[in-house]
Amino acid sequence: MNRQKITTIVLCALFAAITAVLSQIAIPMPSGVPVTLQTFAIALCGFYLCTARATVSTVVYVLLGAVGVPVFSGFKGGIASIVGPTGGFIIGFIAMAAISGIAFRNMPEKFRIPVSYTHLTLPTNREVEVSGDDGYRKNKTHTKDRAAMKINENTIT
Repeated sequence: MNRQKITTIVLCALFAAITAVLSQIAIPMPSGVPVTLQTFAIALCGFYLCTARATVSTVVYVLLGAVGVPVFSGFKGGIASIVGPTGGFIIGFIAMAAISGIAFRNMPEKFRIPVSYTHLTLPTNREVEVSGDDGYRKNKTHTKDRAAMKINENTIT
């Protein structure tokens, strides 16, 4: 496998895991459908990844829950969660990931600035390579990041 395929797989798995973790932060509502941070995680997934990757990540999340892994709100999982009162929301997350990816791609550049700072906090935009026998790690960042952030080559991340 080449580096790009591995990066894609890792990012999709990472955002599926982030969605699973944020789904546990919930405010119970009287209707039985809690307000969770799943929605934020799915939107972040669509903003950070491209449309296709965001959709794949969300499908992985939904399939994990469908086979019984307790990734939905309240540590619920299984097909009963998808056909129950929250099922429409869970299936709708797949469309939301695709729509938020499309919306971010078509957003004017002046509005992207606050959202695009998220790439500075996630280590996926950097390549870390190990060189030498002593395990010395160098930061190799993209040219625009190096100029913007003035990263010292001796910094260990």
